[in-house]
Amino acid sequence: LEFTPIELDFRDGGRLGFEITRQYERLDEEFELSDDVVLPFGGEYDFTRYGVGGSTGDQYAVSLQGNVEFGDFFSGQRREYSLELGVRPGRGIAMALEAEHNVLDLAEGSFDTDVFRLTANTQVSPWISLVNNLQYDTVSRALGWQMRFRWIRRPGNDFYLVYTHNWNEVLLPGERRLATLDNRLATKLVYTLRF
Repeated sequence: LEFTPIELDFRDGGRLGFEITRQYERLDEEFELSDDVVLPFGGEYDFTRYGVGGSTGDQYAVSLQGNVEFGDFFSGQRREYSLELGVRPGRGIAMALEAEHNVLDLAEGSFDTDVFRLTANTQVSPWISLVNNLQYDTVSRALGWQMRFRWIRRPGNDFYLVYTHNWNEVLLPGERRLATLDNRLATKLVYTLRF
């Protein structure tokens, strides 16, 4: 359940708001959040979180979005801080760099996490687009890349090509490197038959 008691929408598209989120979770199996931090099977959690966030309008060449969220989280507390910088260098090109920092203090243990995400979207025409998403997190030490190409031959008839590649950070004596975990290529064809 999400409730927004205060939200200010500015004429230029910017916004500032305060949100309250109530959440209930029941774990059907053990849930490992981090090394040595495991939530037990059958645990039931009812928690409330509060968030303050704001953003500038998307029509600007450079935009900012920031959020702070805090409150209960499973058996303890979590604080989350996120900041996103968006850049639109030209028509049909949009890039964003996002950083998120989480501090978790739970009955089972405490830890910090960081997530970094880079997105680069290109729309060549109303019919052809290319979306790239690159993400790294400090808990799994995994780097993931997804590229999605979409061609709308005509409305209702779409072709998708999706490539995914995941790496894991390997720590060797005096060396850090990325090793491939997996990679996949998938296609999808959507055809609408009208009669």
